[in-house]
Amino acid sequence: MSERENEREIILGNGQLISLFFVVVALCGVFFTLGYMIGRNSGHPPIGGPDAAASATTALTTLPDNAR
Repeated sequence: MSERENEREIILGNGQLISLFFVVVALCGVFFTLGYMIGRNSGHPPIGGPDAAASATTALTTLPDNAR
């Protein structure tokens, strides 16, 4: 039995190559989106959010007892 008998040649047409390319692009897009969403949700809360404005207003309007 020679090695030639076990070999097969894969022939891909233009449609199959384009489809394969778009599948790879879609997979990369899915993994990029998942990584972006996970990274965005794992960080610290943004500086200057709604809680920061409320606490800054409270700090500015509250005076110590000896300052009145």
